[in-house]
Amino acid sequence: MFSNESASVDAAVARVHQSGIDTRVLDWYPGAHLLVNPEDAARIDPESRDYYWMDPASLVPVLALAVAPGLTVGDFCAAPGGKALFIVEAMQLVGELVLNEFSQARLARLKAMVRRFDIPLQRPDWRLQILAGSARILPRQYPSYCDRILLDVPCSSEAHVLRDPVELARWSPSRSRELARRQRKLLRAAIDCLKPGGRLVYSTCSISPLENEDNMIWLAETFSPVLRPVPYLAPVGKPQRFGTQILPHRDGMGPAYVSVWERK
Repeated sequence: MFSNESASVDAAVARVHQSGIDTRVLDWYPGAHLLVNPEDAARIDPESRDYYWMDPASLVPVLALAVAPGLTVGDFCAAPGGKALFIVEAMQLVGELVLNEFSQARLARLKAMVRRFDIPLQRPDWRLQILAGSARILPRQYPSYCDRILLDVPCSSEAHVLRDPVELARWSPSRSRELARRQRKLLRAAIDCLKPGGRLVYSTCSISPLENEDNMIWLAETFSPVLRPVPYLAPVGKPQRFGTQILPHRDGMGPAYVSVWERK
């Protein structure tokens, strides 16, 4: 559930309940609700301005980002925009948010989300930028620029693999290895865009160690003079050496992986 200026969470929840969809509060994220009956997911309105429907595991990276009003925040693989919505809410339209998306099709979805919830591009204390391009070129424009960066990278996305035979047919260990290489390039770029003392949150919706813990081991070994891991106790999931793994069969959501770092 996302509350914009025209609708409080309570009013939005009341309208959802009036439509016959029952929800309960997600106790570790303010304003978020879970479906009581999972079969009601088929009744969710994808165009509703009262709520945004997403896997609750996707809220963990937003929590880990520790966003506050007045910060400069980058969401460098931002589409379709669910996490960006909750970043906007935490910023209270004070500060600067840089949203970037490489895929033109996904960029269109991101812009549609911004319009759907009437998020302003500019106010006296607020600036929203929507960029179209590879996150790897962002350091040229934004060196040491952001207080917070969310890097929710393109991944093998086993949540889709489990549901979609087409995605299952595409999955292979070699594809995961190639994705891990791309993710490391994105990590390099994000580090260059981060201010000293800034926080980087890396996340995937994968269960592949190549894309999760292995990438974080590489990060620790390669950037130890620049970065340090931040101990983060996530509200759900199982801690690993450098991050938290969330699994559907164990946690009822996900899969997702989240790791938190700080630039020295």
